[in-house]
Amino acid sequence: TGTDAVLAMRHCAGTDIPAAIITADYSDESIQLFQDLRMPLLNKPVKPAKLRALLSHLLRD
Repeated sequence: TGTDAVLAMRHCAGTDIPAAIITADYSDESIQLFQDLRMPLLNKPVKPAKLRALLSHLLRD
């Protein structure tokens, strides 16, 4: 899954690299998981302006 890939990259890098999740899954369980993993969430369909704003935020930090 995408979360597994991000966690593996964070482990290899030894740092909390920025990542976001884009999904059509609106379940409370998934939302909680993404929050616990510090991965911002965008729900599909993604509006370009929201994606741009999120990427700018992630890259700024």
